Amino acid sequence: MLITLDEVHTAALEDLRTITHAAQLAFREERDVAFVVAGLPIAVEDVLNDDVMTFLRRAERFALGGMPRGAVERALRMPITTGGRQITPEALDIAVEGTRGYPFMVQLVGHQAWNVERDSEMISEEQAYIGVERAASRVGSLIHRPALSATSPVDRSFLVAMSADSGPSTMSQIASRLGVARNYANQYRRRLIAAGLVSEAGRGLVEFSLPYLREYLHEQSAVATRNPIHLHQPRAAPARRPVNTQDPREIEQALAATRNPFGATLPGRDGPQPGR
Repeated sequence: MLITLDEVHTAALEDLRTITHAAQLAFREERDVAFVVAGLPIAVEDVLNDDVMTFLRRAERFALGGMPRGAVERALRMPITTGGRQITPEALDIAVEGTRGYPFMVQLVGHQAWNVERDSEMISEEQAYIGVERAASRVGSLIHRPALSATSPVDRSFLVAMSADSGPSTMSQIASRLGVARNYANQYRRRLIAAGLVSEAGRGLVEFSLPYLREYLHEQSAVATRNPIHLHQPRAAPARRPVNTQDPREIEQALAATRNPFGATLPGRDGPQPGR
């Protein structure tokens, strides 16, 4: 018997403990059982650190890296053709590049590209572009936000310092941006590597492990800049004069004021519309 658990997380801790205990008993009784657990590195680490599920610490661990390009091409093309549709070679190239070799992104890009125009027989370049854009916008809430929620403020500062580079970052640059000694920065490098957020890219170099994490950090920094949080008692807002509709800068400022305190936009402006 093969027992598999996907997307393990301590949010379902009691269920995990029950299943793990049953698997442990099966092993003790020498039953013909295999137990496979999968999840994000930081979530798996939390499960392994649980005081009750110490049995799992003896399990063999495998870290899944990026998928080779050929495997990504097959993983995208085969479900499309099996579903009775085709994809142009150019569109397939766009979709493959958009996944950045990350297994979950293969599923997400394929799903989004398929849904752009479900009635069309051929997935075009434009549909692939739209699918990649939609997948990239969703990966923030599905992967990045949960992964970052378990990090410390210094961990996140380290990641933001990395995001200033367009490619791999040197540890000396990161330490300089943080204003700390390199030995101190290396402690957080090791933590983030263990969490699956960062990987080594050569001697003294690190890079993001999650696709589009750099872009997500830039987006969140822009939101924080637009909407700083003030911890002091807010002053009464001064009276405003009418907007000068002949001044483009005043018009832009007035539009910016319609954004809510969390960086989203109010309906009727440039925010998401139902059905889009």
